[in-house]
Amino acid sequence: MKKFKYYLMIFFVSVAVLLSTYAQAEIIIAQGKKVKFHYKLYVNDQFVETTENTGTIDYVDGDGTIIPELARQMQGLRVSDTKVIQLKAEQAYGQSNPIAFREISKTLLPQGVEPREGQVFQFTAENGSQLPGIIWKVYPHTVLVNLNHPLAGQDLAFEVKIVSIE
Repeated sequence: MKKFKYYLMIFFVSVAVLLSTYAQAEIIIAQGKKVKFHYKLYVNDQFVETTENTGTIDYVDGDGTIIPELARQMQGLRVSDTKVIQLKAEQAYGQSNPIAFREISKTLLPQGVEPREGQVFQFTAENGSQLPGIIWKVYPHTVLVNLNHPLAGQDLAFEVKIVSIE
């Protein structure tokens, strides 16, 4: 009789595990769902970065935390699904805007820093927000800074893997 109860308990635990796994697999990404995912980012077919070693990206679908078109193309995916999502520059960070290039005095850079093309600095906008800026060109007394998003003007490919959906 003890053996029967043991096997019956094992049976019910197995059924419960299967049902919860099945229920999780049926949940899809939709408006308001909490999603965790990993990605690999490619720009011009060149690998740029991954979240595999740094932790998941967490967002609520529809909250605007991630690129809207990326979120839209992830809708309908389930846990463990993978998908490659291609985004044109206009769907990601937009085209590079020539108005976002500013020539500033070297005196506005941190003291003791010798600017080089390609360096990234944090600049404070008039409203107090922080903007990353890339030194585009160095002149004798000034630098040309590109305040566009570093990925502006770039077509992107995200290889996403869904980790969890709640």
